[in-house]
Amino acid sequence: MRATLESHAAKGFLPVAVTGDEVILRRIPRPVLLGEVWYADVVEVSGGMEETCFPLADFVRQARKMEPEGPARFIGHTMRCGSTLMANLVALRPDTMVLKEPYFLVSASRNAVYATGPAERESAYRLIRALVAYSAATAAMSRRALVVKLRSWIAPVVLAATRNADARWVLLWREPERVMAALRDVLPPWCDMNEEERALRTYLESEGYVAKGAPEGLLELYTGVWNATAELFSGDSGTGVAWRAMEYGSLAADAARTFHALESWFALPQSEKLPDNFDEETLRYSKGLATERFEPAGTHYRAPLSAGQREFVRRRTERNLHALRSLSADRLLLPA
Repeated sequence: MRATLESHAAKGFLPVAVTGDEVILRRIPRPVLLGEVWYADVVEVSGGMEETCFPLADFVRQARKMEPEGPARFIGHTMRCGSTLMANLVALRPDTMVLKEPYFLVSASRNAVYATGPAERESAYRLIRALVAYSAATAAMSRRALVVKLRSWIAPVVLAATRNADARWVLLWREPERVMAALRDVLPPWCDMNEEERALRTYLESEGYVAKGAPEGLLELYTGVWNATAELFSGDSGTGVAWRAMEYGSLAADAARTFHALESWFALPQSEKLPDNFDEETLRYSKGLATERFEPAGTHYRAPLSAGQREFVRRRTERNLHALRSLSADRLLLPA
């Protein structure tokens, strides 16, 4: 008799891939999960470990019954704003399981982007909810709480899928000009003329965040991602969603205070004592390179934008930037 999804969760199996007709699970020991910065690296180094697969419909049906107590917890971000550092800090607690940009949620989000109608889109949303519920159940069975740091561009899709679920969100954001100066010349490694980039462009065009063909190239692409993520919370789409926002400067100024505020908002087990290696982690580059200090504004900052580029970014992001700057009650951390 085939083992149930619940029995695999109890053994520490986590999703590693979503194909056209099945979800692939792999048994991933905690040290492997903790030892890598990105979930993609976890998948790579765990190759050869015990695997199984479930048909999509069977996976969704079984996972629907597995939602543990407590909210789903998501970190959304506008890129180059300290989100990886925050995820790394939360992962230091022994009672958390942090999945950093898991590609299985990107795959499920692509299904929603390419959906040809409401029924197909809802099917993709059910898969997203099932993947989150199963991952949270796997964490809970080892007495840990799940936190998912999403790829920046899929946050609107995941929010749409989980809108009626018990979920809490944190949006980390940074001034768009700083973000664009860090990104404008280079595609991130996950978006290099492949299926994900095509899905990203399809999403941004369908929602009106970029013009078809993106005449401004990468600058338009990145301002589109920034707007899509920022508007997710500052606009009407944030209505009814439990969320808090935090600007990069707060994290850079006081990582410990920000960390405790996030733990409280996420309803994670708390301790006044910071985790072991907290100070060392805050000194690391946000992508995990121990040779560089954590300083996205300096490490990533390639060159100032030209006057024309600054004006382009200002025009495209002005409304959402004003909304984020004006936040009061929805801020994660109020000034001391």
